[in-house]
Amino acid sequence: MRSIFSNPHRSSRKEDTENFYWISFSDVMAGLLAIFILALVAIMIQMMLQKNRFEQQNIEMMLQKNRFEQQNIEISKKVAEIEQDLVKIKEISKFRNALLEEIQRKLREQGILVKIEEESKVLRIPEKDIYFRKRKWQIPADVKGSLHTVGAVLLSALKKEERHKMVETIFIEGHTDSRPYLQNRGNWGLSADRAIEVWKFWREAFPEIGNLNQNKLFSVSGYGATRLVQADAVSEQDHKRNRRIDLRFVMINPDAAELKKIKGFYEELSDQN
Repeated sequence: MRSIFSNPHRSSRKEDTENFYWISFSDVMAGLLAIFILALVAIMIQMMLQKNRFEQQNIEMMLQKNRFEQQNIEISKKVAEIEQDLVKIKEISKFRNALLEEIQRKLREQGILVKIEEESKVLRIPEKDIYFRKRKWQIPADVKGSLHTVGAVLLSALKKEERHKMVETIFIEGHTDSRPYLQNRGNWGLSADRAIEVWKFWREAFPEIGNLNQNKLFSVSGYGATRLVQADAVSEQDHKRNRRIDLRFVMINPDAAELKKIKGFYEELSDQN
């Protein structure tokens, strides 16, 4: 006959087993919760770090934007300054053209048909009016009248409204024909001596011309046979055309500091690109 009372030892073991399982499950849940909390904290930290990076990037972008805006302002100022310098250069070029055309017109009225070389802005005097004999630098007697007329017109045009102050220098350029000159300094020296003789003639005929721009207005140069107007010269008349005097007008341009500023600006733009 089975007893109506259960075994107390067996009941106790069953309760211990159930309690064990419940404790294990609680530990697992607590561990999972801790892991979840740690993961959440890590995510929050990562988000904060990401936010800080974004904020730092925004700050850097704002700073870069400000730098670009400042550079644009500086570039705009420099462009405006350069445009002003270019206007000056264009005005100076127009002034030189007007000066040369006036001299050409005045000399034409005196029967001397000078030519303006457009590219080089050189005033070329025809050989029939001013020439030199073969291998000679002295001014022929029959040329002195034309040379005096050219000097008088030149002086008058330069003195008018103090135009000479806009001229850096006027080169009196001497030239020879293509035939070798073996004495002294060769064709180079012969051409320079011709230019010097013209300057000496004008200075003696017009003492005032030597005082323009504190006696710094005129310069002399010799090109020998390097700039022939009749390259295929055969006849004596052809060679005579090459033995000539040209007048080159060099105007005052923006000073060295302004030109250096323009050069530096473009170098700076190249570096940035």
